[in-house]
Amino acid sequence: TWEFVSKMSAAFWRETGFHVRFLALLFRALKGDADDVDGAKKCWQEGGLTLAGFGVDDEKQFVEANDLHALFPLPKAEAKLSAMLAAKAGDDEIIAWVEGEFQGVDRDLSRCVVRCVLRQFCEELGGAAALQQIASEKLIEPEEKRRLEARQALLKRWLDKECDQSYALFEVQQCAQDMQYPPGFLSRMLATLYDLEVVEESAVKDWLSPPDNRH
Repeated sequence: TWEFVSKMSAAFWRETGFHVRFLALLFRALKGDADDVDGAKKCWQEGGLTLAGFGVDDEKQFVEANDLHALFPLPKAEAKLSAMLAAKAGDDEIIAWVEGEFQGVDRDLSRCVVRCVLRQFCEELGGAAALQQIASEKLIEPEEKRRLEARQALLKRWLDKECDQSYALFEVQQCAQDMQYPPGFLSRMLATLYDLEVVEESAVKDWLSPPDNRH
């Protein structure tokens, strides 16, 4: 049957890697037409599509190998942001680079900024092993607040909307998950970010109980 043929065809494409090669060919063709780039990006984002869903295991390597930064800017942006944060570049310098490099900062990029800040923040505190050892019952730890406050302007820059703040909180949750949820870490991050006015109370409630019409 056609269903069986389709199933076997999909399996063959995946086993041989042809699906990834075809995807690369398609994106390179789109990149070559300047009029199609923005439209392709918009359709891709609005459709909730991911490279992983098409069998791409390493998004960064795929984008680099096929020079697709115009369509998928996040891997390059994340690498640059991480390097700037590690080098202790100031918020103004980082903001200037982002706004000079990208015509607009969408939700994915704003989440990328939060992700990079949190990753550097955790590294400076000693990483997952050190955070697992913190046995404090405080909702706000002075040292953690001091370090996040140093990045307050950067964290707040593209989080004006409540919905964007809620999505950014998923990066906080993912950060905690990646470190096997250090005791109290997630609660402290929520309390500290609220205290620094990076997120509003309504955004925290939205993150905890996402509405059906989230946009």
